[in-house]
Amino acid sequence: MNAESTPAPDAWFISSKSNQGTCVEAARMPGVMWVRDSAVVDSPRIRFGTGAWGAFVQGQGEGQA
Repeated sequence: MNAESTPAPDAWFISSKSNQGTCVEAARMPGVMWVRDSAVVDSPRIRFGTGAWGAFVQGQGEGQA
């Protein structure tokens, strides 16, 4: 992973449904969604393809854990 392939610092956001406590941050880039720990901004990042991310979000909405 190189610097060009990761989101810029200002690209990260926290869900509006969050209590702004310890949760995850996400960043969108073309074709991918990045996720990281909001409490540790230098933590490892996880990259999902948009299809996998969409399936995850849909599953959460359906109550899948």
